[in-house]
This record gives sequence, C-alpha cells and structure tokens, in this order.
Amino acid sequence: MVMKGLKRTITIIMAVAVLCHLFGIESVNVKADAIDDTTTVAVTGDGDDTLASSVLYIDNINCFSGMSKSYSKGYAPETSNGYTDIIIPIKSKTDLKDNVLKASLNLGEVENTPFVYKSYIKDIYLTDNKISRSNKFVKEYMVKFRIKLKKKRHNGTYPVTIHLSATDKKQNPIEQDFTVYVTVKDGKNLNETEPITELEPETEPETTPSFEPKVIVKSYKLSKTNVVAGDDVTATVTLLNTNKSEIVKNLTVVASSESEFLQLTDKSDTVYISSIGAGGTAVIKVKYKILLAATPAQYDLTLTMSYADSMGTAYSQTGKIKTIVGQKSRIQFDDLAISSEAEIGDTIEAQANAMNLGKGTIYNVRGEIEADGLTPAGTIYIGNIEPGSMGSATTKVVVDGLKNEASPYGVTKGTITFYYEDANGKERHEKKEFTVKIKSIKSVEKENQQDKPAQWWTIMSVIIIVIIGIGAVIGYKEIKRRKN
Repeated sequence: MVMKGLKRTITIIMAVAVLCHLFGIESVNVKADAIDDTTTVAVTGDGDDTLASSVLYIDNINCFSGMSKSYSKGYAPETSNGYTDIIIPIKSKTDLKDNVLKASLNLGEVENTPFVYKSYIKDIYLTDNKISRSNKFVKEYMVKFRIKLKKKRHNGTYPVTIHLSATDKKQNPIEQDFTVYVTVKDGKNLNETEPITELEPETEPETTPSFEPKVIVKSYKLSKTNVVAGDDVTATVTLLNTNKSEIVKNLTVVASSESEFLQLTDKSDTVYISSIGAGGTAVIKVKYKILLAATPAQYDLTLTMSYADSMGTAYSQTGKIKTIVGQKSRIQFDDLAISSEAEIGDTIEAQANAMNLGKGTIYNVRGEIEADGLTPAGTIYIGNIEPGSMGSATTKVVVDGLKNEASPYGVTKGTITFYYEDANGKERHEKKEFTVKIKSIKSVEKENQQDKPAQWWTIMSVIIIVIIGIGAVIGYKEIKRRKN
C-alpha cells in the first residue's frame, strides 16, 4: 500500500510539471508562513509564449541575502517599519547587451493601492551573488525594490507588476513582465468606516525619495610633492560614501589611464573593498610610474568604482587623481670664455654659454663672476632657454690687480655661478672655475725687450747668408771666365 501511494504521488507531481511546462507557468504562488509576516506574495510570468518573453526566468532554487528561503521553499518578502522588500533573482537564457536590464514597477490604481507612489525605475546589472549559507556565487540579475506602505492602508491582496526590458548581443529587444501579489494584513478592513481623508494625497514625509548611495574620491595624497618624469608615485586615496543612511557593498575600484606615459606598477589594477558604512570612508593605495619620456603636463588617473547598495542594486561612479608632472632639468654649461692673461687696467670680455638638454623650458639662466682682482660690469643674463636650444651672453670685466696677495700680479682663480629655475619655479645652481694671469705693464715691456735681440740676430744672419751667396756666385763666374 505504501509503495502504491508513493507511485501515485510521483505520478501526480510529474503531471503537474508537464502542465506547468505546457502553459508557460514560470513559478508558483508562494505564501508567507512566518507568523510575524504581514505581507504575502505570489509571482507569475506574463504567459506570453514568444521567444522574447521566455528569455528571462526566476531562480527559484537558490536563497540570497534578504531572503529567508528560496522561492521553491516558500519565500515571502520581509515587511518592517512600514516597508515591504521585493526580491526576485532573474536569470537570462542569452547574454544581454552591457549585462544590464532595466526594471520598473507598476503599483496599480492610485486610489486603492497601499503603496506610496514614486518613481521606481532602476538598472539591474549582472553581478556575482553569494548563495545564503554557502560559499558559492552565481551570476544573476538581482531585482530588488523597497516599497513604502501608506500609514492608512486596507488589508487585501494587491498586484505589483515588475516590467523588465533589455537588449541582447544581437540587438534584439527583450521585454517581460512579472506580477507580484502583495497581501497586506496589518491595515484596516474594507467594510470599516473610514475618514473621507483616506483618499487625500499623502503628506510630504510619505513621499520623501530615497537617494542612491554615491562613492566619491574625497581626497588623495601623492608620495612626492613635485613629480617629474621617471618618478615612481604612490597615491593614497580616501573614498567616501556620501549617503548617510545607506551602506555600500562589494566595492571594486579599477585604476586606468588614457596616457601612454602613466603606467600602473601594482600587480593588479583592481582593489576590492567588502563594504563602506553609511557616511563612512575607506583608504586605498594606487602605485604608478611616470615614464621618462613624459612631457611636462597634467596626467589623470581614473578610478572606476562599482558597488551595490543593501538591496543589491548596482551602481557605478568615477573619480580622478590628477598628477602635475615636470621634467628633470638637464642643462649643460660651458667653461667661461675669458682671456687667460691680462694687464692691470685692461677691460676684457667674458662670455657664458648654456644648452638646454631637457624637455622643459629653463627660466632666468644667468651667471655671476667672482674673482680676486677682477670686477665684472654685472651679471651675465642669458634668459629663458627652450628645450634643445642654446643661450649665451657676455659682460665686461675690469682687471684691477690682486687684493688678497702681497703682489697685485699673478694668477687669480675665480668662479662663475650659474643660476636657473626649472618648470616648477625651483631655483638651482652650478659652479665652474676659471683662471686669469694678471701681468704688469713693465713685465710686458721686458718681454718685448727680450724679444728684440733675438730679432736682430735673426736679421743679421739672413744678411750674412745673402752676402755669402752673392760672393759665391760672383767667384764662380770669375773662375769660369779665366779658364776660357
């Protein structure tokens, strides 16, 4: 008898399953069985047997956050504090464009509905959803809506239509409706006498909209004050959940840059944060390098933040980290071009030359001469030098004679200090040495007098050689004449 009863039960279950398949019933009515629940729900499809309507279907096997049990085991939405939360895990038989579908609610007639009217439209993204009491995740479109109930509401069962629309990868439109029947048990019965004001519009507090949580880049700090090409940089970023009442979960931050000169150096471009509390902050670090070939400019690092609210609705925001990049100054100075010797009282010329070997302009290039016995007319001002260009300038120098030695004559060792400013306005300097031999007028005259005897003997030697040559020629001709 037991075996016969079991076989009969199995036969009935199989028959029901076949009928559900033939009539396109996508789910069965679900009744809340918790004592404290004041709302029950039933979910059905739209019954359309077209291809578009059969693409989306409810996952009635798994249970997720916010659900006390799966649909197949009698899930009922939780109601508390004047709200009812509807959760429908949706699967798709085909890939949707951008992995997103749009969901909206139709709450029925305004006069009889127990719901507070407002716009219920949101984008639902394909996300990884953790199965309750399990470590497994499944990719689904988690449709979640929180609906506020009127303070003055009637008991009864009210249909709520959830309209889903999307486009598949082949640009085919997909639209499907699911009807949710919400049963209210904590209101007034219809046969009770009610004030005429029951149908009056709800007061402002009843229609106060709930704002979506936003995650923004509150602040950031770079590891270097002045960033130049070739530097490795670490950005410490503070993220802020601007919503004071809504937590955000499963936050992923993806770093990217459109510039070829900004290169991420972390092993991954993605940072994961499990949650940020209402009004809370989280700190992350992003490491990157500015390539040596980068020209002086502002380079942006984009942070794309994807997250979900407490109901599982997905959101996305972007923020930027701005890095002002300069170039390392590369400038080459020649030795000071100045006479190696000079007499006291002379005015000689000094020339300074500089070449910009970097990729940024160098500003206010100038040189200052310091040497015992030499008085320059002023600073050698070259000015600004563009990348790859050369600049030069001169000044007059008066030879006064040594002041720090026993004799005003001799070799003086001087320096020229080159000053310049980089693109960030920071002043830099470089020094080079030079020497000048200071001589007196008498020493010059003595040298000239020492040169005169040498010149006289040279002239006399030439005259004697010429006379001997002429005599030799005359003698040779005379001997030849006598022989003849």
